[in-house]
Amino acid sequence: MYKSKNVPLLTIVDNKISGSLSCKSPAKFWGGLAALAVGIAIGAACVLSGGLLVAVIIAASVVAVSSGVMMGIKIAHDCDSTLDVFWQKPHTTVRIQSKLAILNRSYLNCPKGGVLNLIIDPVIAKEAAKQISSNNRKEVAIQAGSQLVMGVISGLTMSGIGVLGAVTTAVLTPLGYWSGEDKLIAKSIMSDDVADTPFVGGTVEATASTVAGTAAPGALIMGTGYVAYGAGVLVKSPGTQLLGGVATAIGKSRIMSDFKPSSMKNGLIGAAANLVIGETTDMLEKSYEDTTTLASRELNKLDGKNNISIISNK
Repeated sequence: MYKSKNVPLLTIVDNKISGSLSCKSPAKFWGGLAALAVGIAIGAACVLSGGLLVAVIIAASVVAVSSGVMMGIKIAHDCDSTLDVFWQKPHTTVRIQSKLAILNRSYLNCPKGGVLNLIIDPVIAKEAAKQISSNNRKEVAIQAGSQLVMGVISGLTMSGIGVLGAVTTAVLTPLGYWSGEDKLIAKSIMSDDVADTPFVGGTVEATASTVAGTAAPGALIMGTGYVAYGAGVLVKSPGTQLLGGVATAIGKSRIMSDFKPSSMKNGLIGAAANLVIGETTDMLEKSYEDTTTLASRELNKLDGKNNISIISNK
């Protein structure tokens, strides 16, 4: 029985959001990457000069601008992913146009992360939106600020590591960010719950990034040497084989030299500082996320007695 006609009648397939939300997920990820790149440029400007500095700044600018563009695209279109899912906990018997009706208790899990809830009372809905938006903005600001500082630290560690070392640091730092945000390396060797424990997964990611950054210059030279040597064998060129062998030897020597404590000092200090900053701010962001979840739950409970005047005898 319909007691009022001026209300929305929603079913489990009504999953198209009228306008894209300002989702915090892409804002945090891509905004954080842009801030990281800017930080690297700032840090590098303090310790580098000449053409190397110009190269690092250009690379960082490309990453920052590309991240900003991606953030805009993702925010504009990520909400389209709700078309792939249906509302959960609908009414079990009432159907509208053959589809199960959704209730105040119903929710929609966004494939990109997050949950959409129904709040009927406009006053309660406005308060919920206010609290969620406020906490989300704080999370985004903390992410961007922490990544900017971590980028500056990474840029400062480029001092004295040469052209190849600076270039590999500039390339590997954003890749490390990409992996570290979701603890991809840590979760490949341990359970997700353990990897998400503060300072556990982060330590694994920081260690992997430090090792990769330390070995990368020598490994690149050594790899080039192997390729050159193989090409020399293929074309029967003793000279090319000799050059390949020399490059391989230099690469091996570079790796052994780079892994000495004296050579790794700046990198290790930077990695330790960034680990502390990253894990601490992650916990702070998590606290705001938990506050949002609690507030949403309480406001949904407060709205629980409201309805849109559709009555069923089942």
